[in-house]
Amino acid sequence: MCIDHSLHIKSKSLFIILLLTLTALSSSAQTNYNLSNLAFFDGEPYIAVNPANQNNVIAGWMRMRADGKIWIATKSSFDQGQTWSSIQYMPHDTIINGSADVSIAFHSSGTAYLSWINFRTSPDTSGAIFVSKSLDGGLTWGTANNVIDGTDKPDLPFDRPWIAVDNSGGPNDGVIFVTSMSAYWYFLGSVGILRNQLAKISMHCFGHIHLKTCDQGVIGSCNDIQSAIELFT
Repeated sequence: MCIDHSLHIKSKSLFIILLLTLTALSSSAQTNYNLSNLAFFDGEPYIAVNPANQNNVIAGWMRMRADGKIWIATKSSFDQGQTWSSIQYMPHDTIINGSADVSIAFHSSGTAYLSWINFRTSPDTSGAIFVSKSLDGGLTWGTANNVIDGTDKPDLPFDRPWIAVDNSGGPNDGVIFVTSMSAYWYFLGSVGILRNQLAKISMHCFGHIHLKTCDQGVIGSCNDIQSAIELFT
């Protein structure tokens, strides 16, 4: 009876390769870290990685504090998420407003920008979108600048803001883009349009997209570049 020893050697080699691969995957597995560790509400997180330092990560989320209001909380890491800094809170603009909808973007230089809303639904509907920047990887944040509020459009465009930074290296490099939509709860009450459940991908909202640009380093100086676009999705 003839035995093909080459098959045995190939099988053994394949087993060793698979074993080494599994060992490498096991050793490189990431650990989950509880950044909030709170018994109350902590939700709607956002995370961004610094393009100038891949070890630097900033996480932001909505946190309910002892005053019963939602605040935007942030933490930063400089070792790819293994350890995290102490918590920072973005300010409310008034004592009766809460916060929501955090978004974070980095410029290629390493400057981080964070947007969020301060708002209220009672005794009236009011609010604004604010942007702050960090020069130290999210350890500290600068002045909270009002970039969009109810004076920009009559349909209250201070909900669901998103922020992005031009990293093209072109003439607009460093320009900050902030977009928002109409406050859905205001229009639900005034025009009676039903909104789909949050879990669904599609939402039926009535309002407008509002977009502004801000010069890098001068966040308080922003310009309208697109507005009054009716949105039906």
